[in-house]
Amino acid sequence: MWRLSEPYAPVLVFRYSLRNAIEDFALNLDARTIRYLNGAMTVVRSLSLGETAEQWERQPADHAQLTQDGTTLAVLRQRGAGRGVRLLATRDGAVLPGPEGKPCDAEVPDESEDESEFMSTCVDVMAFSGDGRYFAYGRSWSDAVDDVTKQPRITVWDVRARQEHAVIEPPGGRGLWGVQSVALTHDGASLLTFRTSEGKAVDVWDVHRRKRVRTVDQGADSWTFNSYVQRLAVRRNGDTVVTPDGVIADLSTGVVSDRNLGDDLTEELVFSPDGANLAAADLLGSVTLWDGAVRRRLGQLPGTDDYAYSDSSGLGSHVGNVTALAFSADGSTLAVGDPLGRVQLWDVPSSRPLGSPLSTSGGPVLSLAFGTDGGTLHVAGRHVPLQKYDLTPSHLVGQACKRAGGGLSAADWKTYLPDLPYRETC
Repeated sequence: MWRLSEPYAPVLVFRYSLRNAIEDFALNLDARTIRYLNGAMTVVRSLSLGETAEQWERQPADHAQLTQDGTTLAVLRQRGAGRGVRLLATRDGAVLPGPEGKPCDAEVPDESEDESEFMSTCVDVMAFSGDGRYFAYGRSWSDAVDDVTKQPRITVWDVRARQEHAVIEPPGGRGLWGVQSVALTHDGASLLTFRTSEGKAVDVWDVHRRKRVRTVDQGADSWTFNSYVQRLAVRRNGDTVVTPDGVIADLSTGVVSDRNLGDDLTEELVFSPDGANLAAADLLGSVTLWDGAVRRRLGQLPGTDDYAYSDSSGLGSHVGNVTALAFSADGSTLAVGDPLGRVQLWDVPSSRPLGSPLSTSGGPVLSLAFGTDGGTLHVAGRHVPLQKYDLTPSHLVGQACKRAGGGLSAADWKTYLPDLPYRETC
């Protein structure tokens, strides 16, 4: 299902195997259904559309990130009236005070602009601490620029106190130039920045002292700055940092190593809340599970069909099948989001899917998070900032009974389940 005003991305995608040919069909948004007539024109079937983007916003989000417990959402827009970063409380959608700052402009400079300015790529970086109290946001440039308004700086915001907590600025030398990923440790005491220039280095900053206290790098020259946001995965105890490029930094020993985390280029990765597992999704849609030390491969969740998502709005393209990952609080369930807005739940111990994919609002899933109770899944999309899904057994049973129009009657039970004693199912 497509929105005609925004034709570059579907509003809703789901697969349904038809029993036979279709003679005709109609869309009924009031009833949230698609009704179709079979080829013999004797049966009308109805397909539920579920929640179909009631809060659709025309200006898309370029990036979004949820806290690990799903209580707060950060939305970044590079264009339009809502340009900048905005913090939202997921409980009621209220806008929270947040850091101010001019985001990178996604527009490509024209030929009249300075060539050196064109070569200096800007990227927005942001991250929440594991406990959700602190939020880091800033801009980074691939190389030094003369414009003082573009000096790299990262603001660490206290979400609970609703005020600026610290500002990290380069102390001289390379400083924050070339940083393309940031992360906060679980308690927010340290800011971690990753730069692929000068040997794939992870810098550790003491937030309280506003000072860089350690650099862990490979010591080899390289230059592979990417102009897209890369999220670092940080283990809960803060001793291991993993990048989508397959760089694993052991901060306790200072050893930096490279590893193929999947069968293809890694797109997304996340540690489980307890740090026991790492999930790494590759370009083909497969998700590889590792132990917390990223030394032992535990298994692989199969990929989905290849898909290339092209954004004709000028915001770039995304090729691949996974755009977001999230573990449940106990680490037993993994949520995997894709460019079409679908979310598949997986049982981690058995590596088996849990039901069919959830249909969201369409377009890429930007971020996922389970609530602390494990019964709520938060989904952030490009045009719908937030959707919530109740995954508790009681709610799912209620939904099934509603769709079925109630449980089996005593007569039906006797017909279909004659060997079992009758009991009410709804």
